[in-house]
Amino acid sequence: MSFDVDDNEKSAFPFDILGKAPGLQSVGIGKCSNVEMFQPQNSSNSKQEILGQLKKLILYDVSKLISIGLEESVLNTAYEKLHELNVFCCDDMTKLFHFPSEVSFSCLKILLVHYCSRLEYLFTSSMAIELKQLEKITVNCCESITKIVENEQEGITSQGIKFERLYWIELGSLSNLECFYSGNDTLQLPSLIQVEIWECPKMEVFSGGEIIANSFRGIQTSFNSHDELVFHNDVKDSVKRVFLLQVGTSTQSINYEFKFCMNFMSSKYWVYNTSPNNHESNILLIFYGNICFYHYCYSLIDLVHRFTQN
Repeated sequence: MSFDVDDNEKSAFPFDILGKAPGLQSVGIGKCSNVEMFQPQNSSNSKQEILGQLKKLILYDVSKLISIGLEESVLNTAYEKLHELNVFCCDDMTKLFHFPSEVSFSCLKILLVHYCSRLEYLFTSSMAIELKQLEKITVNCCESITKIVENEQEGITSQGIKFERLYWIELGSLSNLECFYSGNDTLQLPSLIQVEIWECPKMEVFSGGEIIANSFRGIQTSFNSHDELVFHNDVKDSVKRVFLLQVGTSTQSINYEFKFCMNFMSSKYWVYNTSPNNHESNILLIFYGNICFYHYCYSLIDLVHRFTQN
């Protein structure tokens, strides 16, 4: 079940609607800039039971929401039993989980975050210790995020951080991401099988400390699941390998574009591809003498064909 919230009215959480759907396990809240609906309300035990049965929560385009799990929120009961949390297009959110907090996300298994432009990190290292059931993390298209887990100076034991069940991590189109964990503590990932990393040009390291991930098989760097995984020694070295491959591929691709166009076009023209890693929907800068033209095309071959016909 999903519903939009009218910003022109004072909104309350729709317990009456939820009460008409017994056994409801999934709820989506979207297109809302009125965060009053998340504030504490007079709710009976029956209303709390409705929230307690939820397993999946989707938040999309909820502006003015800075973080999830404030100390006093009508959804706190739901958070404690939640298995899956999806967050989309919440542009005012700077950190995913509020910490410290009395709220527990100890049942959370799947976490998906997309298009949250101001998000700097997901959670702190202290919060990470509480996520014992977490199995899958997916973060895409969050341009401000620099790390997934923020290091804290205090609160970490000598054993470091352990994600006992985490088997899948997907990190995509994160232009400022530098690492998964910003600290030097030991990171234990006994169930981790695969990591996806694509379009993360600044991610040179996974973590500053020791990483224990004996089940790790490699890193997927493309959308094609049939492509070979990148694996070199361990998680740390594999991430470094992916970083170097991204840098090398970018340079080779730019050089290839120049050579390709020079071979097919008159010497008085030259072309620079602004999207060297994406051969579809390219925007190209075409220079003729001192004049620059912008040209949009679906491939370089298409560009050369069109331009040489003029």
